[in-house]
Amino acid sequence: MKKDPVCGAAFDVREATTVYRYRDHYHYFCSLRCREAFEQAPRRFAPARRARRGRPPKRILGRRKAA
Repeated sequence: MKKDPVCGAAFDVREATTVYRYRDHYHYFCSLRCREAFEQAPRRFAPARRARRGRPPKRILGRRKAA
C-alpha cells in the first residue's frame, strides 16, 4: 500500500494513476490532479530526508598508520 503525498489516499501501487520521480524517489498518485499539485510545490509534499544512523562510511573514517 502506498499513500498519495498530496491528498493522503491509500491505494495499491498497481492502482496508481501516475508516478513522479523527485530526488531519486518515486512518488505515486491517485489522480493526475494530485500529481500536478505535487509538481507545483514538491517540497511542500515530499517528506524530509532523515540523516542516516550508525557509523559513517569507511572512506570518511580514514585509517591510521601503524607507528
